[in-house]
Amino acid sequence: MKNFVYKDQPPVVVRYGKFIQSVISLLIVAMALFCVMKGINQLYKVAAKKKEKMKTAAGLEASEEVKVLREIRDLLARQSSMQLMPDQL
Repeated sequence: MKNFVYKDQPPVVVRYGKFIQSVISLLIVAMALFCVMKGINQLYKVAAKKKEKMKTAAGLEASEEVKVLREIRDLLARQSSMQLMPDQL
């Protein structure tokens, strides 16, 4: 291809190869970023589920403590009522 207007400059050439290479590089980088962000989001979801599970377990433990305390209260109430009965006779 000859450049007739400007003889000292090279002809204008569209380099399809470089354009295609740039597009492919862009797609590869975009895919890598997508995968990284997807992985990070997955880790956040797992951490949130684990945190919620810990809260639920803590709630169950508190209810177990309440049950034990109620049993102790009932036993003490029975014990004090048994002590009152012989005195009343």
